[in-house]
Amino acid sequence: MNKVFFTLLICLLMPTVSQAKIGDRFQVIENGIRWLYTVIADGEVEVGFDEMGWYYESTYYVDSLIIPSEVRGYKVTRIADSGFEELPDFETVVMPEGLRTIGKRAFRKNSMLVNVVFPENLEVIGEEAFYGCFSLEEINLKNHVKAIHESAFWGCYSMRELRLSEELQTIENWAFAYCRNLKSLYLPKNVSYIHGSSLWACLGLESIEVAEDNPYFDSRNNSNAVIKKEGDELVCGCSATIIPLNVRRIGDGAFCFQGNKPILPEGIPNSVESIGMDAFTGCTFDSLQITKNVKVIDDMAFSGCTFLVACKIEEGGLKVIGNGAFERAKIPGLTIPLSVEVIGERAFSQSTIQSAVIPSGIKTVSNHAFDDCRELKSLELQEGVEIIGGGAFSGCKKLVFNDIKFPSTLRVIEKGAFSYCNLSYIKIPDGVVKIGPRAFQYCNVNGFEPTSVYLPASLKEIGDSAFFTAHSVQVTTAIPNPLPIKETVFTCYHDGHDKLWTYRSNGVLTVPKGCADLYRATYPWSLFKNIREIEHIGIDQQTTSKAPAVEKARYTVDGVKTKSHIQGLTIVEMSDGSRCKVMVK
Repeated sequence: MNKVFFTLLICLLMPTVSQAKIGDRFQVIENGIRWLYTVIADGEVEVGFDEMGWYYESTYYVDSLIIPSEVRGYKVTRIADSGFEELPDFETVVMPEGLRTIGKRAFRKNSMLVNVVFPENLEVIGEEAFYGCFSLEEINLKNHVKAIHESAFWGCYSMRELRLSEELQTIENWAFAYCRNLKSLYLPKNVSYIHGSSLWACLGLESIEVAEDNPYFDSRNNSNAVIKKEGDELVCGCSATIIPLNVRRIGDGAFCFQGNKPILPEGIPNSVESIGMDAFTGCTFDSLQITKNVKVIDDMAFSGCTFLVACKIEEGGLKVIGNGAFERAKIPGLTIPLSVEVIGERAFSQSTIQSAVIPSGIKTVSNHAFDDCRELKSLELQEGVEIIGGGAFSGCKKLVFNDIKFPSTLRVIEKGAFSYCNLSYIKIPDGVVKIGPRAFQYCNVNGFEPTSVYLPASLKEIGDSAFFTAHSVQVTTAIPNPLPIKETVFTCYHDGHDKLWTYRSNGVLTVPKGCADLYRATYPWSLFKNIREIEHIGIDQQTTSKAPAVEKARYTVDGVKTKSHIQGLTIVEMSDGSRCKVMVK
């Protein structure tokens, strides 16, 4: 009697097709597996493993997962999101014929999975569905699959064969990224969208072919590339790609992280007008020539190209260099064209560029544009540049002040712009009204002489720790009325102790004649150990002269004109306008 009652109770509790609502869930234990089903439509369920555990019997082992096609009158039409994620034991998965959708992360990181039998009616493969299934060797999609979503087969390292559905329409970002043993790709006739990064880091790819009757794409001239007919955009390439001479754009991610050498026999073709985001990121070609017809180099386009020996951009056409365009690239001889109007954030960060001329068309040098360019030795900002962005030249340790040419149009030097450079002498140009926080922080880190700073009369604001230094500081200011500043503008923590040591050791402040008492009465300027006044003498920007240069005048490091042979460090101004440091012992 009790057994009959228990059986009746179970039957009453189980939802029937007529009673169930969308979202109702139930478990079924079959063949040692605990299945979890969720109602998703009238008469339809999705399936996955129960979240309480993979196996009902821990001793039960199977190497094949055969997913039921029907349960309790419901048809199984979808694999649940994360339904079979990170299961180490199955080598084969057989899907039911009624299945239409494989959800997000459905078989993600199934490291032992070798074979998948896809059903005839499958239409959609979700994001990261087979991400990290690095033992999966072959993909054979039947004719009804219409969409392969983002990162669906990312990291399927062992995949050698790929057969795409004839009804396939969409291939999204990174769909086959890091399928490094994939040798060939055939794009069927109905594909209307494929993202360039869908073949990201497919190192072994040697052949790309597009169906002749595809109305959207072609692989013209046996180019081994996917080329969008509208706009003549090269969307995807491989190591065997020859860029056709009529291509107008290299698309986003076209050769990204392939670690290969797309064939560029005569550089980028003259027909190319723009180079997309991540187009050649991480490529290993050793020479690059970009014609004047290219107007835009987009974000990260040549980032990480560390094998370049020669890189040339023709003068006269380029307008935009995007964010990170040459970040971490080896470009020692590159000259920035004077036609450029935009240099994006991190555009040359950590690159090997040695000399930079910032064209007059650029009003703002973007944040971190040349950050950590440790080979940069020469810098010229042409007339028209108004703002140097945050961290723009931070960490450029080979820059010295005499090798920097500032324009008269410069107004703002932002946060950390020249931090960690090797500038023991800093003359802020006339016209500058703002110096941001930490703008010249830890300059002169390799020297032991005091940091010398000149502040022009135009200056209105100095940010916190702007000249934070590891040594004492000597300041010459042309500002008659002391600016309100924090005490940390010039300070350092000497030996981790006295934060005012910068002022109290050898700190010298030179002010315009008649202003010393005002500075002595104004905190924190009053902290300087020595405050003195002189007729203001500025050291002008470098000029040129055809006559042989001779010594014209000599100054102390804080700008005071002095005798020719006093002991210590002095700055010698030559008749041609150049300057040099001289140490007299």
